[in-house]
Amino acid sequence: MKKNPLYEDISILLESMINSNEYKIGDKIPGDIQLMNKFKVSRETIRRAINILVEEGYVVRRPGKGTFISKKDGINDSIGEKISFTKEIIKMGYVPKNKIISFNKVKNNKKLFQNEEYLYRIIKIRYASEIPFAYEESYLPFSKVGDIDEDMIKDSMHYFLSKKKNFIYKKMEQEIKPVLIDSPISEYLNTKRIPGIKLSRKIFDEKNDIFLYLKFIFRGDIYTFKSVVKF
Repeated sequence: MKKNPLYEDISILLESMINSNEYKIGDKIPGDIQLMNKFKVSRETIRRAINILVEEGYVVRRPGKGTFISKKDGINDSIGEKISFTKEIIKMGYVPKNKIISFNKVKNNKKLFQNEEYLYRIIKIRYASEIPFAYEESYLPFSKVGDIDEDMIKDSMHYFLSKKKNFIYKKMEQEIKPVLIDSPISEYLNTKRIPGIKLSRKIFDEKNDIFLYLKFIFRGDIYTFKSVVKF
């Protein structure tokens, strides 16, 4: 039987501590050194375990303040879990990580958001452990989200939109098609010109207005889409 990586076991332990009320929503969790002493592991192991909890929305990092509990299993809505890639990456044996490489307010070209003058354009690279496996480009309408900065959305954009800005996720339209990954995206993904997968998502609110557009380019040599249909 394949043994789980140590960081994954610790993330499961921390998750169970959250769900059993040892840690409560809003509590600050112990720092790296305290957790290192508690579990007798390295700082890198603790950071990888916390990264999993961040990706799954259980905790949020607040720069200069620490890491805080944001949800328990089944309490907050599961939007992020339904449409995120975190669990899939973990099942593949990798540690999921994100890195924002660009956060800008840009003039709207009117292709997606018809009545918006300005949009936020966020570019992220998604990592499977240290391997860059996906390029992510997202757009948010300035008139709907107001003044924001990248610290607000770097841990979980879906948590920020649904819990901090109170957007209701009503409908999602998505399109998947094959692409050839070329420069400059191939440079971000540290690869040559290879086949990839493009996934586009439009997310709408209860008024049927689009409030988030996402585009992903996945490396075809690392990521595949799987689905289960039950009848």
